[in-house]
Amino acid sequence: MRVKFRWYLLVFGLPVSILLVGGVIFVAAGGKLTASNMPPVYVLPLVFVYATVVGGGQEEIGWRGVAQPLVEGRYGVFGGGAVVGIFWVLWHFPLLASSTLPFESTNPVVFGFQTVGISVLLAWFYDQTERSVILAMLFHGWRNATEAFYPPETLARSIVVVVIWILVVVVVNAERRRTGRT
Repeated sequence: MRVKFRWYLLVFGLPVSILLVGGVIFVAAGGKLTASNMPPVYVLPLVFVYATVVGGGQEEIGWRGVAQPLVEGRYGVFGGGAVVGIFWVLWHFPLLASSTLPFESTNPVVFGFQTVGISVLLAWFYDQTERSVILAMLFHGWRNATEAFYPPETLARSIVVVVIWILVVVVVNAERRRTGRT
């Protein structure tokens, strides 16, 4: 299966764009971005490989490769993505309670809305790329890796969630106009 190059651009460009837009809004709202809470940029490739293979990307074998097709027939691509997202949030709740993982600084409600939104976007990616689990894994891993460079404050994370959901609305409406389905 050959996936068009533009999907690779979106896989790597979209998470960065979401964080950049969120960062601009965060600073405009009076927030402060500092390098003190971010890892050095040169570790990003290593963080990406780890996040894809060990730290979340491999989850897409189950979320997109197994669960998405099971619920899509009943709820459609986007509804199925939301259903999978709800289970994805529940799956991560033990990590949210852990004090040893990066999830510790994330408000559970913010994390929930963020994860369901990302799941809907991943469902769309999966559908548009002829069900490429590999691209879903790359998106998940890259998103997790780039998120390490964003401030942990609830306001900052909440702004990113709003940006994600605006993107979800845009994608769902564009797809509805293009195909007549959701």
